[in-house]
Amino acid sequence: MQFGVALALSAILSTSAWSLCGEPRPRLVCAEYFHSNVVVSAKLVRTQPVLGKDGELSANIYHMETLQTLRGAISSEFQVFEGNDSGRAGFFWKNGNSYLLFLFPSREKKGAYWGLDGCGNSGPLKQNEPVLNEIRALSGRRGGSIEVGVGLGIGEVQGAKVSATGNGTSYSALTDQHGRSVFHVPSGRYYIKVTGDPPHEPYFLSYEQPNVTIENGACAQIQFEEAVKQR
Repeated sequence: MQFGVALALSAILSTSAWSLCGEPRPRLVCAEYFHSNVVVSAKLVRTQPVLGKDGELSANIYHMETLQTLRGAISSEFQVFEGNDSGRAGFFWKNGNSYLLFLFPSREKKGAYWGLDGCGNSGPLKQNEPVLNEIRALSGRRGGSIEVGVGLGIGEVQGAKVSATGNGTSYSALTDQHGRSVFHVPSGRYYIKVTGDPPHEPYFLSYEQPNVTIENGACAQIQFEEAVKQR
């Protein structure tokens, strides 16, 4: 898949409900936090079912009451739109319960609702204390990290050369047995590249693209796949 198409798909996925999980997984808290418009703890006040033309459930609108805003700005009451599809959250919503939510503007009704990555770190507040602890620790960190995956599933590539170049410095490493390498870098902008044969290109469902900006405490996750041979 061409890089331009990957960028377009990445933009779509970042502003709508996810029907597929991004890669590499699992989603790191330090990556999702800095890529979310809003991170908030909130109480579910009411669930509003949305029916399709066939009378079947097509989505739910969750009416939320803000408890604490951890990142960004949000009103005291807001709504989360979630399609009844494979992109829905991996936890159960229950009226009266509280949740930790990593949010971005939904494309439904021109941004009237918020959306979340069903494969991310959103979940019941009582079960997310480890995630909250990670968020609290972000402010004290200097620099950040870049996680790179090469190859998918059984195609994970061990020994692939990966480089991260930026701030006048270049870092390089070989992927491990899981096709992963991680760079710990100062804050700044970096370009990530995989070299060797066969060539690899950014996966169209990569969480981030090869040009990344790392803030203090932040991290990025980039996935590469074997390039499709041009006929």
